[in-house]
Amino acid sequence: MFLLAIYFLFFSAIVNGFFGRSLGVRGSQLIGLTALFLALICAGFIFYEVCIQGCVVSIKLFENFIYSNELNVSASLLYDPLAATMTLTVVWISCAVHAYQNL
Repeated sequence: MFLLAIYFLFFSAIVNGFFGRSLGVRGSQLIGLTALFLALICAGFIFYEVCIQGCVVSIKLFENFIYSNELNVSASLLYDPLAATMTLTVVWISCAVHAYQNL
């Protein structure tokens, strides 16, 4: 659920970037708005789990993202109450703007 909020937006950007011309204006708008709406639902669940239930979530993406002699850097996502609130706020506003523009 935590990664789906990012994957939906990434999928929309890839599809609209590579196939936007063949989908047309209305098809691109529909894919973008659908992906944003699904990301909004995921952001709502993220907000509920992190802020209301009080579970801070850390997801490791790559264990050894950069590995050199003494330097070991791993890539991860951390959802604390601030990150969950900002995720919900940004996706909510983006979805509202896209819905207003497309309708």
